[in-house]
Amino acid sequence: MTCDCIAANAAFIALMAAELGINPQTNTEWAESQIHYMLGDNPRQSSYVVGFGNNPPKNPHHKSR
Repeated sequence: MTCDCIAANAAFIALMAAELGINPQTNTEWAESQIHYMLGDNPRQSSYVVGFGNNPPKNPHHKSR
């Protein structure tokens, strides 16, 4: 995934699919792993969400596409 917003949106879609009975265990586990990664369960042990968790980004830069 290229940015947190895309990963979060994909995780949300996976959770909705799980609720509809589409591979519920697989989709739920994958969605949770994406959210955990963004919140600090990653090689940097750092949150990618500004102002949340340990060692969050301090000077975020947004580049428009």
